[in-house]
Amino acid sequence: MDESDIIKPYAEKKEHLSLVRDGSKNVIEKGYTTINFSMASPKTKHPIPLYNHIYSSREEHFQNQNFEIVKGFDAFHSFLGEKNATFVMVRGYDNNAMFQYVQDIGHFFVTRLIDTRYLIHRNQRIKVPDLAKRRKGKINFETEIQGKIYNLKVSHIKVELPIPKDTPLNMVVGYGAKPMKLLTNHAIKGKEDVPRILKGYITRWRIEELFRVQKEEFKLEKNTCHTQVVLARARSSSALAKIKFYLYRFIRRVSKILSFDTLGIKHFHRIEQRSSQLSLC
Repeated sequence: MDESDIIKPYAEKKEHLSLVRDGSKNVIEKGYTTINFSMASPKTKHPIPLYNHIYSSREEHFQNQNFEIVKGFDAFHSFLGEKNATFVMVRGYDNNAMFQYVQDIGHFFVTRLIDTRYLIHRNQRIKVPDLAKRRKGKINFETEIQGKIYNLKVSHIKVELPIPKDTPLNMVVGYGAKPMKLLTNHAIKGKEDVPRILKGYITRWRIEELFRVQKEEFKLEKNTCHTQVVLARARSSSALAKIKFYLYRFIRRVSKILSFDTLGIKHFHRIEQRSSQLSLC
């Protein structure tokens, strides 16, 4: 899950226009915020959008950002039914309330930690960067990030937080030019579990590619009002719209034809009836 922005720098009278951060330029501009939940496909790990919500802090019933995010969690939770998911989140969601909510609805999280965060390790309150230095990365693995192959080292440390209370947590550290510190409520039972968590976070970066495609495909930053932006995201992709489901149409037509038949196959094809008399050889 992640947020994105739809920037309207020259707009003056659009519906509920608010100030948002333009992620591409790192400046404050007029526009809207979107919350997006995507699922990674099992084999290729391509992002499949499942929930997209556009909101503005100037809307009449707007409460706060956390409330909008929780609506996304609830929608995704209803979609999954009894299945479990791992919500992968960036540093902006390093938030005790987020951790607790995901825990309460029975799912897992992997969140990148901010460097000002303190964690409890062996009853000591330690800052995240200092805690990361206590491990050297004894597990090696190879992965692909944005088309490049990297050989990484990774370690993990058992930690705790006041919230979620009485929940064992793990900090997974990927060592590179700048260590990547992740917090998860996944249990780590063996070495193979550690790189799996780091790979899960790396997969999240593909959602940024999805944002770019959506903005270009649906022309989100060229539409003239909030309502048009919502309608644009509701339309199917032009690439998908060109697909013709021949088999689906064929089966539907056959079903329609056969629905008028009341005699069965004998109406279309003569079937020879066998004699009921017994013959002696």
